[in-house]
Amino acid sequence: MQTEPLLRKSLAVGIILLFVGTGIIPSIGQKIEKSSFLSFKWNILYVGGSGPGNYTKIQDAIDNTSNGDTVFVYDESSPYYENLLINRSINLVGENTETTIIDGNQTGDVVTLTADQVTLRGFTVRHSEDTHAGILLRSDQNTITNMSISGNDYAISAFSSKRNTVSFNEMNYNGFGIRLTGASAQNNISDNTIITWGFDFCIYIINASDDNIISRNNLTYYEGTALYVFESQGTIIANNSVKNSKEGILIVRANDTQILGNFIQRNDDGLSLAETTGNTVSRNTFINDGLFVYDTFDNDVFNNTVNGKPLIYLEGASNKILEADAGQIILINCHDITIKNQTIHDTNVGIEIWGGKNINISHTNLINNRRNLYLTQVNSTAIKNNALTSNESHIFMQTLLIDAGQDIIVTENTISTTDPYTYILIGGSTITFSHNSLAGKSLQLILGNVKNNTIQDNTFAPGEGIWLQGCSNNKILRNSITDGHIRVENSKNNEILGNTILNSSSEYGITLDESYRNTITKNTLQHCAGGITLTSSRFNRISKNNIVDCGSKPAWFSNAFCNRWLRNYWGAIQLSPKIIHGEIVISRGWPYPNIVIPAFTADLFPRQLPVPSE
Repeated sequence: MQTEPLLRKSLAVGIILLFVGTGIIPSIGQKIEKSSFLSFKWNILYVGGSGPGNYTKIQDAIDNTSNGDTVFVYDESSPYYENLLINRSINLVGENTETTIIDGNQTGDVVTLTADQVTLRGFTVRHSEDTHAGILLRSDQNTITNMSISGNDYAISAFSSKRNTVSFNEMNYNGFGIRLTGASAQNNISDNTIITWGFDFCIYIINASDDNIISRNNLTYYEGTALYVFESQGTIIANNSVKNSKEGILIVRANDTQILGNFIQRNDDGLSLAETTGNTVSRNTFINDGLFVYDTFDNDVFNNTVNGKPLIYLEGASNKILEADAGQIILINCHDITIKNQTIHDTNVGIEIWGGKNINISHTNLINNRRNLYLTQVNSTAIKNNALTSNESHIFMQTLLIDAGQDIIVTENTISTTDPYTYILIGGSTITFSHNSLAGKSLQLILGNVKNNTIQDNTFAPGEGIWLQGCSNNKILRNSITDGHIRVENSKNNEILGNTILNSSSEYGITLDESYRNTITKNTLQHCAGGITLTSSRFNRISKNNIVDCGSKPAWFSNAFCNRWLRNYWGAIQLSPKIIHGEIVISRGWPYPNIVIPAFTADLFPRQLPVPSE
């Protein structure tokens, strides 16, 4: 009658001996000390099954071990609803990864290691409490292998835990995959598969967790970040597959990182370097994404490809012509560079320029990049005769961004999109944006907190139009907008002159909100749902505009005082003053309703004939 249990124990011993004999060897130049159980001075304790003397609880077996012992857990009594504390240097081995289950029942951490040199192998670990982990490491030189870890807030969380090996595990559908924090250094994380949904991280390395090796892992975090390294130095990230994440690999304030030989595909940003220096990026393959940099310098970036073509990365270069076919172009503090005749498509950023001056970009096609053209702190640059096209759906996609630059000319370009969230953002000064053709129902030109720019002679057909936010002393001149509007918020001393707005389905063709001392003159608004509206705005001049067939409210105001309406044409002969209706709103605070008082002002001397075009 005892033959079957004895055979199963013999099989278990064989499994353990095979495991001990093969061991785990790190793949990239990091020394991991062997566990003490390799001395073979150990006992085997059994949990589950029907053998004589077997334990029914895993924790009871652990409590009766000595350093170097092995606890073997049968699957026939699974799942084991326990929260384990391993405070001895032992081997905890499950009979079968898929069927030997440790379930935390949403209480605390499922398995906690406080002893060094523990080996954990062959289990499914699931259902930690929120903010807790499937496996919590608070010790060093442990081995976690051939595990399935799912349904936890953190799959593995390590605090001040060093020289561990985590390999050949599946960690799917946890809040986080692996977290290394509190100076968890010199760990080897390799050959794992981590796939999940959410807004967190597959692998999360923070707080001076230095010199870790992340290699040969398959990482996907839909809507989240696959691999994040923050303020931790000397990480090696090699030969991983990183796919289908919001952020692929994100390196922030983490210097001397090596990113080598990774396959990075279909992430919103493939690899991002932010506020970091001294990194090496080499032999990586990017498909439908690429590299993005933010305030990062002195990096070595070479021998990478984007969509099968070279990633061109230059720092401090000058007097170069970039005409060869590139998959992506990134310039850092370069000057006197010409970029021309390129076709760059389906990356996270087609051309990125950080710092520098005298850059000329011409006759280049940028197609379906999350950011087609991205300029920061660039001066004296010309962008002319290019085509920027966006047909993919990216939330708030910047087809063109100019930030903190000056003396830039953007002219005679064609910018088009079918994406509902695409925009152009101008955040610099003394920029001239002129004679460009823009097409896309939602395509909007946004000026944010800038001054002394000129936006003139552009065509939006159709397009969302132009939006000034926190701006002063800009000129919006002679633009043609079909089915869009001009929107002015928290802005002052801007001139809006000679623009044509046709067939706008927006509530109004020109709107001013909390804006002061702007001049709106000689514009034509025709066949729009509404004409001009002012909200909480003062001392603006609205004169000599053509407001024709603009619905029942060609002009309207709310809490807008001391504005001057003068000599506008209202679509017909108007022998008497044109009454402009509005309201005064007095807020009484919750739960009382506002008091709304009808009000009016007037254009005392309206024009009898249309204003000639500017």
